[in-house]
Amino acid sequence: MILLSALISLILWFASNDYLKALFRHKWLIAGGIALWIGAVLVNNNNLWRWEQSSLPDANFFLVVGQRYYNILTKGQTGTPSLMPRIIPQLESVNREPEFNILIMVQESLRPDHMSIYGYQRDTTPNLRDFFARHPGEVFIFKEAIAHSSSTHLSLPTILQGLNPSIPAKYWFTSPLIFEYAKLLKNVRTFFITSQKLRWQNFDLFFQSPALDYLWSRDTSGLPHFNDAGVDDRITAQEFGRHITELASKPGHFLGVLQFNANHSPYFTPEEYKNWKTEPIDQYDNSVFFLDSVLEIVLNYLEQTGLLNNTIIIFTSDHAEAFGEHGHFGHAHFNYENLRVPFWLYIPKSLQAKIPGIQNLKNNLSKAVANQDIPPTLLDLYGLYELEQIAEYRSLMQGNSLLRSINETRAIFSLNKTDIFSYSLGTGLCLLINHKKYIIDENNNVVKEYLFDLREDPYETEDLWQTLTEQEREFYHKIVQDYPNTRFIYESTVMKTKK
Repeated sequence: MILLSALISLILWFASNDYLKALFRHKWLIAGGIALWIGAVLVNNNNLWRWEQSSLPDANFFLVVGQRYYNILTKGQTGTPSLMPRIIPQLESVNREPEFNILIMVQESLRPDHMSIYGYQRDTTPNLRDFFARHPGEVFIFKEAIAHSSSTHLSLPTILQGLNPSIPAKYWFTSPLIFEYAKLLKNVRTFFITSQKLRWQNFDLFFQSPALDYLWSRDTSGLPHFNDAGVDDRITAQEFGRHITELASKPGHFLGVLQFNANHSPYFTPEEYKNWKTEPIDQYDNSVFFLDSVLEIVLNYLEQTGLLNNTIIIFTSDHAEAFGEHGHFGHAHFNYENLRVPFWLYIPKSLQAKIPGIQNLKNNLSKAVANQDIPPTLLDLYGLYELEQIAEYRSLMQGNSLLRSINETRAIFSLNKTDIFSYSLGTGLCLLINHKKYIIDENNNVVKEYLFDLREDPYETEDLWQTLTEQEREFYHKIVQDYPNTRFIYESTVMKTKK
């Protein structure tokens, strides 16, 4: 705000030789600007703990305040600027106990093509590589995995609830989380340990549940931020170790979510992990290398407590991060650098014989998967997939259990604007079907459509949209009109340009 005020002052100074007279001539403009500035500061300070990293000196301040005023003027018709508490469904418990633990590890802005376990030329993930080598036949790596939004606001709930952003908000606020599904079973202890600030966008309200036994975040820890709005991931890993050591001494099994923050901009990394210092991408690669050391701590805790041989690990990221590959930076669009995520499972051999569908899992490794597939897979692992009392909730999930055969013609949606959330730097969507990726992208009121063949062109360099016939284009247009939120985006972008 100081820089903005200084810029206005400079403009006025050069516009007139008499600065005071210039101020007087523009007094109503100045008064309005001051009033807007005061209002923005009050709104921001009053809601600082609810909004995205507004305390940091970046463009998010202006975007969030602008969105707030826009929602007020439109009476919320464009969606809320944050999540809300859910109406928690009442489910009857099942008289059965699981035979293993499940740990879901969620990363922040992590790209697979910057991890050496995915073939990156820099050795950014030596500890994961060594872990994979020590556990042959126990790690299942998916090569084509996608997030459902390039915003954590939408992508994280999808991972922990299973509902795609194309589903209307009313279902998000009335459907169970994975913790509530797990609590249907006997002796399951649940936890969510995260480096992130959950008061951002009301995550703390959305995730609050009597089914969540233990929650640890930057908010509850009282620790200062280390990178972006998150705490030091090494401390988070230590908290995870402390908690599972405690759980190891008790009967029962756990379902846990562990979330880190190392790969979010500005990619602050401890000095000892700064291996590369010559290229613009170095800061990000150093953050991946740092994260790998944190993951080693986590895996060591599991081994030391004797829990690793009885724990299934599901590893993913909320979205990825762009560095100019398609003219964008950060995470606000739909190309591979924004949505393609690392995705792998660790299943000990001692458990594989107990899990129906292992062969289907292996067959699915060459198919496109998505973060929305995690909750259905969890239901399958727990033997709850066919449970009648959750049939309605499962029918809302567009995901597929990874333990069941995946139909490659299924439609997978990613979007940043919904009736829940309209804070985005660009409106559009992504549809992935049969390894073809259709994108609607709107920037500065310019709408463009793209189509990429990910089998032949995984880095999306050759746009095929202009080569399609009208009938072939209509195939994609019809699919995106199947759901309310994707239909709204289509009608407000593509259809608008046709009028």
